[in-house]
Amino acid sequence: MMNPANVVSMYGFVATEPKGNTTPGGALRCSFRIAVGKGRKGDDGREVADFFTVVTWRDTAKFCQNYVRKGRLVSICGQLTTYSFTAQDGSNRTEYQIEAESVRFISSGNRQQSEAVPPPPAPNDFQEVYDSEVPF
Repeated sequence: MMNPANVVSMYGFVATEPKGNTTPGGALRCSFRIAVGKGRKGDDGREVADFFTVVTWRDTAKFCQNYVRKGRLVSICGQLTTYSFTAQDGSNRTEYQIEAESVRFISSGNRQQSEAVPPPPAPNDFQEVYDSEVPF
């Protein structure tokens, strides 16, 4: 039987500038939103997207505060979390967010500069390994 896992991996364009703060316990926290396209266009001809709140902590938060900017294409991996609260109008609400453990750049620029960062060169000492040689 497989154990359930809460793993989220997606990529999208950063939709808001990251906002950082420090918790009363001293942990650095940074949040921003990403837009993830649905692969189709709406009635107005524009791409339809979902928007997700991404929260990062500690070193990842520091990286996001220093380098992540609106318009950048990023890949995120983490967990989907929920929290409930009472809104100003008195209604109970639940919101979802992604607590990202890693945030990586997919492109070197913003949406207008969509050239991908080239992969690193392959090492010269690459040796092919066959399935029968793998010990697991």
